[in-house]
Amino acid sequence: MLVTSYARLHMGFYRFLDLNLAYGSIGVSLEHPRFQAEVYKHDGVDVRGGDLEVKKVVESVVGKLGVSGAKVVVHEQIPFHVGLGATTQTSLAIAYALNELYGLGYTVEQLAAKLGRGFNSGVGLWTFKYGGFVVDSGRVFDGILRPVSSVEDLPKLLVRLVFPSNWIFVLAMPKGFKGKDEVSEVKSLEKPRALPQELQCELYRLLVSKLLPSIALEDLKGFGEALTRIQEIVGDYFASEQGGRFCCEETFEAIKIMKKLGAAGVGQSSWGPTCYGVVDDHNKALKIVYELAGKLSDVDVVVSSARNAGFEFM
Repeated sequence: MLVTSYARLHMGFYRFLDLNLAYGSIGVSLEHPRFQAEVYKHDGVDVRGGDLEVKKVVESVVGKLGVSGAKVVVHEQIPFHVGLGATTQTSLAIAYALNELYGLGYTVEQLAAKLGRGFNSGVGLWTFKYGGFVVDSGRVFDGILRPVSSVEDLPKLLVRLVFPSNWIFVLAMPKGFKGKDEVSEVKSLEKPRALPQELQCELYRLLVSKLLPSIALEDLKGFGEALTRIQEIVGDYFASEQGGRFCCEETFEAIKIMKKLGAAGVGQSSWGPTCYGVVDDHNKALKIVYELAGKLSDVDVVVSSARNAGFEFM
């Protein structure tokens, strides 16, 4: 079976802790980078292509699903621990393929719960299944954010919008930096703290009154303004965890370049170091690419539109 899943941008939280709910995420699926692999029944684990992180994921999925094994031939992969959701996208893709091959009969949501995905965000799950721009509910909070153990624990999908196909993301990924891994992320997020009420209300207003309408109306300027402000609030919330509004100076420099060259909105995806700017003009996107490559010594740059469909298998 050939299975393909797609990177996502995590665009932040619109809530941290309010009315007994923790977090509440926004994000969008991308056409690139992507994970693509052939998956076969097998005794034991045999992974060909891809890096060690892919093998770890395959071993984990095989163990959690209780199947005899998997042979996986990797054609493309999403970089791990750079803010693009590689662990969730790779895990769900492998799990879905094995689910079909072994006739396990699980839904995507049941697979996500078995794998323990969705601890603090449902963006990875819902972009895997549906693509597009998504908003999730967050999770019920009773003093500590506990691991996901059932479908009922997963953040629910509140909104899914088709993202304008002519809006273009320029992604910059400074080399030599990694965001938080799964273990350190849990420690950082298991005890959320509430924002000051005025900032929390501002996030709600930005989401409902500006960000979502701007996507529906294809208003790039409004979308960019709302996104950038949300990112400022979220970055400041996590400043003590990541050393500032952004994860590193290189990410901040890339964001400054994107803003200078006319990106309508900018942000850091998840814990970084991947950052992004959004434009609606290919020439403007290319200018940003050339400037990033010329001014930053060690950075990978990717240009991608949003993906308005979920994973694929055949």
